[in-house]
Amino acid sequence: MKSFEEFKDHFKENIAGQLDQIEDKRYYMHNKRLQFGGLTMLMISFSLMLLYLDQINEYGVYFMCIFAPLTSMNYFNNNFQDDTIEEEYKEVVVREMIRFMDNSLRYSPQDFIPLKKWIESGVNPTIPDDYVGDDLIEGSIEGTSLQMSEVMVSHLRPPNNKWYVNKKKQQKEKYKKEFHGFFMIVDLDEPPSTEIYIFEDHIQKNWGYTGRLIEQKDDRYGTYVPIKDPEFRKFFKVYATNRADAEKSLKDDFIKRLYKIRKHFKAKVNCVMKEGKLYVFLDVRKELFKVDTTHSLKRSFILKELYRDMEMILTVAQTLNDPVPEEAPPTQINNNFGDSTKDDHVYENAPVQEEAIVHDSESFLEEEEQFGENSEEDELDESFAASQEQLFGADGNGKNPHFDLDDFENEDYYEEEDD
Repeated sequence: MKSFEEFKDHFKENIAGQLDQIEDKRYYMHNKRLQFGGLTMLMISFSLMLLYLDQINEYGVYFMCIFAPLTSMNYFNNNFQDDTIEEEYKEVVVREMIRFMDNSLRYSPQDFIPLKKWIESGVNPTIPDDYVGDDLIEGSIEGTSLQMSEVMVSHLRPPNNKWYVNKKKQQKEKYKKEFHGFFMIVDLDEPPSTEIYIFEDHIQKNWGYTGRLIEQKDDRYGTYVPIKDPEFRKFFKVYATNRADAEKSLKDDFIKRLYKIRKHFKAKVNCVMKEGKLYVFLDVRKELFKVDTTHSLKRSFILKELYRDMEMILTVAQTLNDPVPEEAPPTQINNNFGDSTKDDHVYENAPVQEEAIVHDSESFLEEEEQFGENSEEDELDESFAASQEQLFGADGNGKNPHFDLDDFENEDYYEEEDD
């Protein structure tokens, strides 16, 4: 995938000129917002001054604190609020950014993945009561077909049956937001032969081993599959209809990528592998392409953050579709207890050090007969004598001087030397 530095050069050449016009509209609207905000504060301050001078009572201040902000906000929204800025920003910046990542990707700001696809994923057995979305992206990235959009899923809350509620008056419908983020569908090159469900794990994180026992008893999505890495096991739990096939299909790089996405967005990440497709649910609880009109649209770190978010999401499919490197076959070695075991880190063509070769008793006896029994001892004596000559020298008769520590305690030893 292309880097952000390459997109930065593309932005200066093709997008910066169009973004200047949008920035001028944003700057004008923001200035009007500041003017009306300052006028509201001035009216409230004036009412406080009149209260200090005993010209009005405190109720007049309360009225001004409510009337001034509401009046200013309504007037600004009716005359100066420009909702086309966000639409133009998506058309100019977001569309060009997605097209720059891969020419096959298509962006539709008003469309989204239909509810039928959400139900087919099986991530939640209940059908949502409210399902809306936007920012549909579809196409392929480096040969991997995908479809993703922002969706918001809500369920209707049950009616309030408290005794003090007026049952004659119809209650307003209240919804509980279950998901607000990106929903992505990826076609797998080598789909697993079993259904795999990867969910955020909160029970084991809070309850430890007891929570793991609870998860193992949950058979709604199949058999519990423990993740190899205990660090990732703190955040994810895996279920599958066939545990053996699931362990073969799940790659360590894919689990690590999910962990990085969770850490980057600080959001919940759930996945489902089913019928040759990968369903990814990134619950960020915000709009990824939301335009902040209170700050400049030309700031480079905003573009960098948006590009990094898109790159992080799109690489999930590539990680799972990358081929797994073939591992060398394990060989049998003898462990410390004399048993034959398999070691995945020992290979047939691995180099063997000379010190690791162990001679058997027959070859050792043949070496003794050929070189003699005391060959090693004679070599040690000769080397020791040579080192003595180098350190202390030799006398006239070719004998090495010998020092006895007991002579240092005898006083006659020093007198004979003086004479």
